Order: sequence, then C-alpha cells, then structure tokens
Amino acid sequence: MSYAKCVSRVREVLGRYGLGEGFWDDFLYRVFTSYFRFPGKTGGRRVVGFVKRGNPVRRGSFTLYAVLEDGQEVDWSYLKACRSLAGGAEAVLRENVYSAFRRAVDDQVLEFIRGHSFGTYVVVGGRLYRREEVDVHHVGKPFSTLVEEFLRSRGLRLEDVAVKDLGVGYDIADPVLREEWREFHRRNAKLTLVPGEKHRR
Repeated sequence: MSYAKCVSRVREVLGRYGLGEGFWDDFLYRVFTSYFRFPGKTGGRRVVGFVKRGNPVRRGSFTLYAVLEDGQEVDWSYLKACRSLAGGAEAVLRENVYSAFRRAVDDQVLEFIRGHSFGTYVVVGGRLYRREEVDVHHVGKPFSTLVEEFLRSRGLRLEDVAVKDLGVGYDIADPVLREEWREFHRRNAKLTLVPGEKHRR
C-alpha cells in the first residue's frame, strides 16, 4: 500500500469519530503494528482501542492515542506508521533525527517570535496575526541544508546521530553535539515570519 493511500484511509477512519470517543478499527490497528515504535509504545500489552484527544499545543488539531489493556493511553503518529507500512522505515528514522535537531533550537525560534511580537500579536507583511497563526521560516538556506552543513563540518552523517525519545518527541542524545549544533544554528540561521497556512502549502 502506498503512503498516500494509507494516510487517506486512516483519515477516513478518524473522521468518523469525535474527540474523546473510544473506538476500534482493524485497519488502524494494522497501521499501528507496522510502526517501528510499536513494541516500545505497547510494552507487550494488548491494544484494546483508539481515541482522539485535543492537541494541547496546536489548537484545532488532535493527537491519536492507542488504549492499552491496562487503561494507559499512548500517543503515536499515523503519518510515521504509514511510512513504515509503505516501506519507508529508514525515512522515519531520518525524520526523527531532523525532529531532534529542531527541538534543540526551539528556544531560539521562540526568542525570535517574541522579538517580533506585540503582546499576543505579530505583524507579518503589514497584517496582524495571533502568535499561533504564524510560523518561523529559514531564509536563504533551508533548515535541512543547515543540518547537513553542520554534520559535514563534524564529519558525520544524519544516520550517525543518536537521538533520545522524550515521549513527546526526540532530542539529540549527545549533549556536546547538541550544544555545538545550537551555536552553529545561532550563527548561521536567518529567520523570518510567515503566515502559518502559507508556510504549510
């Protein structure tokens, strides 16, 4: 099954249920079991259902959870699971490393937003937006290019970077490498603000 078809079918399933409504779906379970983090997420416990809950960070979106036999709910990414199902487990691992590099400089991005904010608002292109309606964009060199240049300067490949799972995302495992990356990003990244919808097109 292709990645696009998998995502489309999952979204079709999820569209049938509201926030907080528990449900079971065989196809969704198949997708979850293909996720390379399935063993770690479940710890050998049986999956008895699924539930969507509001995302505490991004308003209007949701987080998908698997409900385990002991009542615990564990979050998981159906996008990453669909990549695994489509044979892209290596791509998922690379994505996790990029995610760790982003997390390491989150505070620099937030500092940039605060420096351009007026209370809870930000002006972008002469128009007023709420902070949550804008994204930070890397100008000139994309974020991935900065990461690649940094790794080349250290004689590393993306696959060489160990990451640690925080439960809510990934971070760079080596504290020295993390600090070196933070300094590299501080010196070389050129940031700007763009409306969120435009950035995601």
